[in-house]
Amino acid sequence: SWEQFSQQGGDVLVGAEASKRHAKALVELARRARNFFAPAAAGEILEAFRPMLCPHEKAFYKAAALVCLFLPDDMASAGGPAAVLEELSAVWLQVHNQHDWHLIFMTLFSRLMRHNHQGALQAMQGLMPALLETFIRVLEVPSGAKSPQKPESLGWPDDCAFLISSTKPKEEMVKKLTRVLVFAFSPGSNAMPLLKEALVYLKPFFHPLQEGEWTKPLDMFLKMFSLNYGKRLGMEAGVVTAKRPWAPAAPLTQEDRAEFTGLILPLALTAFYSKNPSMTFSASQALKDLSTYCPELVVPELMGRIEPSMQNIMKPSEVQNAISLASYVLPTLLASEGGTDVLASVLSMTVAGIDTNDPMKTMYTLRLFNSIFTTIPLFDPKDLPPSCSKPEFLYTLGEWVADVIDRLFQLLEHVPVLKKGNPFKGHVQHLLRRFFDVLLHQMSPTLFAASLEKVARKAVQSIFPGAKQLIGYMLDSAVSASPKAALAKLVPLLCDKILSPSGEICGSESEATYFLALLGHTISRAGPNLLPYAAKVDAVLAATALHAEPAFFKEGQKLLRKAIQASIGIYPTDYRSLPPARWTFAGESDFIAACLRPVPLAEMSVTFNAPTPQCQARARSLIEFWLAKCAAAFAANPNGAALRSTLACVAGLIRGGAALFPPAPMQWDVS
Repeated sequence: SWEQFSQQGGDVLVGAEASKRHAKALVELARRARNFFAPAAAGEILEAFRPMLCPHEKAFYKAAALVCLFLPDDMASAGGPAAVLEELSAVWLQVHNQHDWHLIFMTLFSRLMRHNHQGALQAMQGLMPALLETFIRVLEVPSGAKSPQKPESLGWPDDCAFLISSTKPKEEMVKKLTRVLVFAFSPGSNAMPLLKEALVYLKPFFHPLQEGEWTKPLDMFLKMFSLNYGKRLGMEAGVVTAKRPWAPAAPLTQEDRAEFTGLILPLALTAFYSKNPSMTFSASQALKDLSTYCPELVVPELMGRIEPSMQNIMKPSEVQNAISLASYVLPTLLASEGGTDVLASVLSMTVAGIDTNDPMKTMYTLRLFNSIFTTIPLFDPKDLPPSCSKPEFLYTLGEWVADVIDRLFQLLEHVPVLKKGNPFKGHVQHLLRRFFDVLLHQMSPTLFAASLEKVARKAVQSIFPGAKQLIGYMLDSAVSASPKAALAKLVPLLCDKILSPSGEICGSESEATYFLALLGHTISRAGPNLLPYAAKVDAVLAATALHAEPAFFKEGQKLLRKAIQASIGIYPTDYRSLPPARWTFAGESDFIAACLRPVPLAEMSVTFNAPTPQCQARARSLIEFWLAKCAAAFAANPNGAALRSTLACVAGLIRGGAALFPPAPMQWDVS
């Protein structure tokens, strides 16, 4: 029970490290369990701890922390939220300049405002001046001519340390206070007028030339203020859920949004140019949030700022955040006047963002491109009908795509071998794979043909051992985007790199295994379109699947597995962002408007590449042929090398053919 916990909570702190972890676990348990306390629990808790809330009581600090921890959201038995707030705010005001003390009460106040809004709102009005005064003191901004104040003048008792979960109480308190302020906004509330007065004093400290100890708390304030405002809007719209049903005294109006945006936008625009990377990031996050609920005020301000920030190579953090910001506000930018001009400029500048020396900037750039091309297809003007408008940036897309492919291969050339456990492995693989799909699937036929030619030439003219898998993903995306054209170009080219006209493996071991891996990726999602090239693939399998050298039979069995899976697998035939699964623009007069127009879910259609009878027969013939070969190899009493290659071939057959008999929960209904 909560009584037992309150009696032994301090005792378990003393002892081994395991004892401390046990205390932390109990605190977390109490935090989650209080939602299930009996209706009378709030009154009992206050009655039990009230005698210890005297400042001269030895357990004063612990009692206050335990009250804030245990109090459930249902406070009817304690006189209601207003009575609880009035009583505990008097306790809070007895201690000044102590971060941990402020944190436990700010956490309670934020819960009150979020889960008991109507009951606590009026009582919070009298507390608001003290809250904002405390906030300014906690920020440690200079308030005198010589030095800032130091709020850490009081220490937190050691026997209460287990009740504070945060290692950064000052930043955590800023988070809680922003929530209190946001949920206190209401007609007649003094929260907004007092906040405006406080920000008049704080505004100079957002300037890049006025940075100091207060910069980190201020960037947390900026980021969390806009985030919590968005959460409240989401709760009022029924999109964001809370532990208790949200019942505001008065919902926020469009005028309230404009007032809030007008208050925070100048601070975010100033902080965006900060010398502190964390402040720049928080400003960009705030601008993203503001652009979602008041785009008419935010986007015009951003249109003239994104491009100069992308060119500021002396501040990499500003460049990265400008790229990230552009990807977030892109649809709104395109819908505004002059948006296509901004897009053209952004595309031309961000090609250099694919930088082998700056992985983080590269990731932001690829995310920007993903955002752009899931909204706007890569279309050559020649592929559009005469009646459709042709924005100017479409005429330069051919050169832009060629530059992007060149930069991608420069990037892949310097990628180190990504082994398991490398933290960069997952980021590179997933982001690049999504980017290859978006880039190649969104191309019109003319652009795709030119890009396929360039990709095929670069993929085979030299080898990239560290990026073998990533280049394979690129070829796989090309095949899934346009199977017939890509297979006709890639399969003969790769097979000729692996086998000589006489059927022997040509080139060095590293070259042959490299192209074997690329061939496996190329055919992995080919489906029925691979049937015309079955003879070429079979010739490669005959030379490698049971090879004595481990490097060859490993890649050979992977190729065998993927050949079987390609014949019996089920894959989407298209990844484009608008139906009917092909970009035709027939009957459209405005290219950008057609791209931005939302499509009802009922009109969307996704088709799948299901195996045909010929594909199933092909898979069966591969399994039967290679099983017979393996059985014959086992019967011949092979040596160690031959035995290993035979077992690897059997493993490839089992893994490739497993899709023929999927377990019941995974069976596909393609009827």
